[in-house]
Amino acid sequence: QQRIVAKAEYDFVYYGQQHEQKCVVVSQGGLAPVALELAARNPDLVSHLVLISPPTWAEMINPLPSADRAKKYRAYTSPMSYMTYDALERPFGFRTYMQRYFKRRPDDQFVSFATEGGRVTKLARAAIASYNSGALFDRSYEHDLRMIEQPTLI
Repeated sequence: QQRIVAKAEYDFVYYGQQHEQKCVVVSQGGLAPVALELAARNPDLVSHLVLISPPTWAEMINPLPSADRAKKYRAYTSPMSYMTYDALERPFGFRTYMQRYFKRRPDDQFVSFATEGGRVTKLARAAIASYNSGALFDRSYEHDLRMIEQPTLI
């Protein structure tokens, strides 16, 4: 988690220094903790927060036990999971996934963009598995949520 936040913060602070203006930080889904920390650490650069489909309050304030995270990580890095990754990284598997979970057929250009040229590689799988297993939820964010200074839209 610290590397994700540090990279985002570095990019953000660099942008803020270059443009000398405050920014609206927008996050989607499980990346809400990154947006919260970014805003908490840089109140002079963040004017507002927009959290789209963030985790529930309970998920944000109750850390995921390390044993649960480890179990999920093992599952996401198992041979069966890698077979799933292999399928999803191919046009047919990606299209099928999009149709099932997003209820729409993606256009061919989007499928091509998402599956060609190594956009998702075996090197990225460990990071994906870490995120999916709850690496960002190793602690409570209750204090951060209660102390946030910026106006926040959820």
